[in-house]
Amino acid sequence: QWKQEDYGRRIEPWLHAFIVVFSISTAAVGAVFGFYNPLDLGPGCWVNSWPEGCGTDPWDYAGPCKSVLIAWVFGGLPSVSMLQ
Repeated sequence: QWKQEDYGRRIEPWLHAFIVVFSISTAAVGAVFGFYNPLDLGPGCWVNSWPEGCGTDPWDYAGPCKSVLIAWVFGGLPSVSMLQ
């Protein structure tokens, strides 16, 4: 059992560092690989239609969309992992 003081001194700084590094890394990786596109509904950008043009025309097939998987790795898993 961790005491609150020990947890705050030993674990909490690592959690803060992890979230900062994770956020900057996913933003950089997404920008470099072009994961971010305008949303289909509403203003804003998020992982959408990656690779570019996937799933839009059966004759101009760009491969299977990986947007949902990337969105879960970048946003969903970190959010779900923080639930207790």
